Amino acid sequence: MNPVVRILKQLVVASFFILIIGGIGYFAYSRFQPPLVLPTPTASFLPIETISVNLLNVSGSDYDVVARVRNPNTRFGSPRVAYEFVFYDITNTEIFRKPGIFYILPGQTKYIVASPVFLPSKASLAEIKINNVMWQELDQISEGGINLVATPPNYTIFKLPALYSRLSSFVVNNSDFDLGKADVAIVLYDKQNEPIALNKTEITTLTSRERRGFEVSWFKPFEGTPERFDIEVYTNVFSNANFIKTFGKTERFQQFIDEP
Repeated sequence: MNPVVRILKQLVVASFFILIIGGIGYFAYSRFQPPLVLPTPTASFLPIETISVNLLNVSGSDYDVVARVRNPNTRFGSPRVAYEFVFYDITNTEIFRKPGIFYILPGQTKYIVASPVFLPSKASLAEIKINNVMWQELDQISEGGINLVATPPNYTIFKLPALYSRLSSFVVNNSDFDLGKADVAIVLYDKQNEPIALNKTEITTLTSRERRGFEVSWFKPFEGTPERFDIEVYTNVFSNANFIKTFGKTERFQQFIDEP
């Protein structure tokens, strides 16, 4: 047989066996190889909205500031929102930053109160910057879930050297949960619906169906006459100390905010 023909036949036979062996190997690989698992896409969140920021000069370098913020996400809240109040002088020059952390529930609108804040110079404007958000999904709280309300307050003006006025009220826990802590924010508005005074306090160990009294005081006079008292009560459902961890899921997402 012609040597060239013999070599060609050998190559054809070798190629045939290579194809058979390769096919068997590919079948075995595809048969026993676990399916490819694609990573879960990162959840998409709407940013926390700032409704308003109000700066109040108590006296001299002593200021109070309150922001009204809203979480537009209906399934995700945050146990930890890192933020800063940024203060500016009359020339719009930054003079001070005060960092802080707050929690917020899905769909919640709430006050963020900082009091007192002592500034190095006179301020004319403040803003809130959200720097970092740790998102966490919450199951929908049932109709009989967390329900904290404040009763209509009693407000008394003393105008004493060490006590200007005092507000007292009750917080009612209309839920079946014993709470480790409830946070109370108080904002006083004048007849133009502008905030004229702020305060905050907390109530510890608020048991189910309990009605607990509290009071806050203003030691320095402020301008204007209160016409409306806005009192909001919050509790951190993400905290183990509040005994309602069952609403939380394990999905958590970190969001870093790039400043302009």
